[in-house]
Amino acid sequence: MEKDFVKGKTVDAKFKSVNKTLKHFSRRLHKTIIGVLPSSPIVQTIVSADASGAVFKALLPLKGAVEFACIYLNTPSEKSQIEVIFEDDHSKVIKNFQMSSHILLMDLDHRIERPTKLIITMDDFEALGIWTAVVYNIDYKFLDKNLFAIEEFEKSLKEIENVDKKE
Repeated sequence: MEKDFVKGKTVDAKFKSVNKTLKHFSRRLHKTIIGVLPSSPIVQTIVSADASGAVFKALLPLKGAVEFACIYLNTPSEKSQIEVIFEDDHSKVIKNFQMSSHILLMDLDHRIERPTKLIITMDDFEALGIWTAVVYNIDYKFLDKNLFAIEEFEKSLKEIENVDKKE
C-alpha cells in the first residue's frame, strides 16, 4: 500500500502536514553564495631609480595585507639588492631580496593595520626600465557591499553567461 503524502483528516491538519514537509525540504535545498573579493594590483613603471634608490612608493591607507610584489627589469641585473620597506607611525619593517634574473617575485605576506608607506628600493642605479607591481588585499569591511536576493544573483549570472556566449 502506498503512503499518503498529505497526512491528516481535516483540512487544517493536511495543510500543517504539507507545510511541515515543505519546511523539511527547504532546509535541505539551502543555497550558498560565495563572494570573491579581488585583490588590488598597484602597478608602476619608471625609467630608473631615484637618487635614494627608490623604484616604487605607495601609501596604503586601509587595513589589509600586501601579499606579493614583483619587479621586472628591462636591463637584466643579477647583483641588485632589493629592499622592501613598510613604515607607519609605530614601526618600520624591512625585507631584503636578491635579484637572480631580470624578474623577481617577492612573497611579502605583510599585514597592514594602519596607514602605511610602502617603499621598494634597489642598489643598482644602472638598471633601466623598471616595472613594479604589488598585490594589496583590502579587508572586506572596507569594501562596498551589495545585498542580493538569490533570484537576482542567479539572474545576473545568466546575463553574464549570455554575454560570454555572444563573444
